Amino acid sequence: MKRLIAYVVMAFILVTSFGCKHADTEKNTSDATNSDTHASGSEPETTLSETREERDKVLYERGNAFSEEYAFFSKGALYVFNVSSGQSMPYCLDPGCEHIRPVHDDLTGEVLTKFCMAYDLGGKTFCLRDDCSYFFSFPILYRADREGANRRVITELDLKEPFCNADMFTEDCYFRLYTSSQEIIKVRDEDTGEEHVFFGGPLEKQKVGIIRIDLETGKNEEIFSADDLYDLSVLNLVEYNGHLYFTCIGLDIPYEKLPNITEDWEAYVQAQKEHDFTRVYDYDIANSKLNLIISEQGVGGYDFVDGFIVKPSEKDEPGVLFDLKGNRIRDLPFSPGRLVRSDRYIFAQNYANGHNMYYLYDPTEDKMLQTVELSNGSFYPLVAIGDSYYGISDNKYWYISADNFWSGKIDQMICMENE
Repeated sequence: MKRLIAYVVMAFILVTSFGCKHADTEKNTSDATNSDTHASGSEPETTLSETREERDKVLYERGNAFSEEYAFFSKGALYVFNVSSGQSMPYCLDPGCEHIRPVHDDLTGEVLTKFCMAYDLGGKTFCLRDDCSYFFSFPILYRADREGANRRVITELDLKEPFCNADMFTEDCYFRLYTSSQEIIKVRDEDTGEEHVFFGGPLEKQKVGIIRIDLETGKNEEIFSADDLYDLSVLNLVEYNGHLYFTCIGLDIPYEKLPNITEDWEAYVQAQKEHDFTRVYDYDIANSKLNLIISEQGVGGYDFVDGFIVKPSEKDEPGVLFDLKGNRIRDLPFSPGRLVRSDRYIFAQNYANGHNMYYLYDPTEDKMLQTVELSNGSFYPLVAIGDSYYGISDNKYWYISADNFWSGKIDQMICMENE
């Protein structure tokens, strides 16, 4: 497949070598057009040599991007974390920058001062390529230089509700998962012909959808949408071998009609089995073809790891392994409550009696590779890529090596939120 060109190694070399540019008050993101947002010097050269395999190792989670050696994450500003040094810094290319936050006018929202570029890019899923970068600032997808400057509009979406559940870049496309929960009313002015959009009341059944944008042409299309069930959600948006996989879940009755979970847990679980519906989809990116590969009634919660689909378990029941066509392969030799996003192997968590049991399992060889038991709340892993693990503890992002994690040495994890 065509895989995403990994960017994080190059990014940190540029950051540590060249520093940052200040964003200009008169040319901020909110009024960016096809012209440059601010002046930038010529691109610095790099002697970095990457193999194709190294480039492929990038995973997206919660709007952040992770590789084995580096990670981009947002905490107000966009930061880059270097695994080898254990340090983070704002993604900023001016060695004299003081990393100043933008100051806005209370009434108009206009930016009043110069500010660090890292704050302009914060809160956006940032994708750095060999010669450019991409990011989405509602409702516009931009292409820029590697600093995030010299921007041009790829496309502007006619999407009136900005709520984004997840987004990700593949080599050629940007995918954006959204939820629409209010009625959209369009009124055309008879004199000017201009169309105005207003929000009405809440929808009885919210709509979910996935938008695809071609990074080269800007062509955008809705590749999936659904509004036939209550409390619809799309989960686990991942790419593998030129295909996009995701799970859609919903209820055939409003959630409020389920038994109260705190009053009668067993009745609630039984009602979920009767009223929950799960669908697993495969979208062929090259051929623009959407296929339904699994459809069932009951709590499904399917997730994905390279080359396989996993159905997490209920209570102490084993999980189930499927191929990417939805064919059942075997029961798993453990109970996965959830999967950690991983570039290889099944990395699973199961919670019981105040402790979390973690498993690393090779589905190809049907072999358990590692297990460890950790106390609840010590570390919540989000992404495992190569020998680098990233997660959350005390509402902050942390890094830990695979060796330390599976040895239970959680005290060796490194907080990524240090400037």
